[in-house]
Amino acid sequence: MSSGKFVSDDIVLKLVSKKITSSDCKNGFILDGFPRNLSQATSLDSLLNNLNLSIEYVFLIDVPADLIIKRCVGRITCNTCGKIENEYFSDFREGDKCGEGIFVKRADDNEETVSNRLKVYAEQTEPIIDFYKEKGVLHRIIGGEDGPQRLTDEIITIIKN
Repeated sequence: MSSGKFVSDDIVLKLVSKKITSSDCKNGFILDGFPRNLSQATSLDSLLNNLNLSIEYVFLIDVPADLIIKRCVGRITCNTCGKIENEYFSDFREGDKCGEGIFVKRADDNEETVSNRLKVYAEQTEPIIDFYKEKGVLHRIIGGEDGPQRLTDEIITIIKN
């Protein structure tokens, strides 16, 4: 993970299978960041078919790569309360105080690792866009520069319609 690579498909699929068949998912569930490749997507599809379930919505939140890099490389987190800020978009900097703690960076939030994550995304994850588009469940939302409320509103509108 620290080099920007994904956890193995086998491990992730076992975890997802265990979770979605648990009692707390009996009324539905949301998968965030999964599946990440075509193999996972087809395995998930088979698993859901065996459980008489199907995916109703896939949301692709399309954010420009330069903004993704800024968000990750600039991310700082309070080591006490967990508050997240960004050095590019706020007045806080690594080492600044936050209540009882200080803001720190994750070791993997560097330009090299983030660029590698984007490369891996392009190679492994982008192919599932067509997979879900062909199933008629893909909804692309252009995002990134507005706050999360606009994305939330768009997703709710899609689900209600």
